[in-house]
Amino acid sequence: MNLLTASGGKALLDFLRNLTPQIVLLTTAILLFTAAGEPKTNMPLALYGLAVCLVVIWLLAFIASFESFMQHAISDSDFMKAERKRIRLVEKNAAKRAWKLFCSLASHSKITFLEFFIAVVVTYSAILTVVLSAIKASLLSRG
Repeated sequence: MNLLTASGGKALLDFLRNLTPQIVLLTTAILLFTAAGEPKTNMPLALYGLAVCLVVIWLLAFIASFESFMQHAISDSDFMKAERKRIRLVEKNAAKRAWKLFCSLASHSKITFLEFFIAVVVTYSAILTVVLSAIKASLLSRG
């Protein structure tokens, strides 16, 4: 993967496009957890249940986005195309498929692995910043 090529750039833009719904889901879940803990809340169990559902949906979106990014971003080399096909046939679980592809990339191409790792770390650092801001805002609103 080279982020400056058309295929690498498209994969990164698709990955970044998928961050917005993930941020909305996780931030809403955090705010619901905070609201459920307030003493004035009439239905704390319903809010906790909804928050847990949103976290599960976020986790599924995270795994799907991460796997899609890995599949499209590293498809340039013939070795990785063959490896991706092999892993897809062997493993049905998306998280395990993503992990095996991640390990194959790390062992086959160190430069591509480093570039991929940096792209993922930078983008998920942005999510962490938003989540921490949501937590801070919800704590400050409790007064």
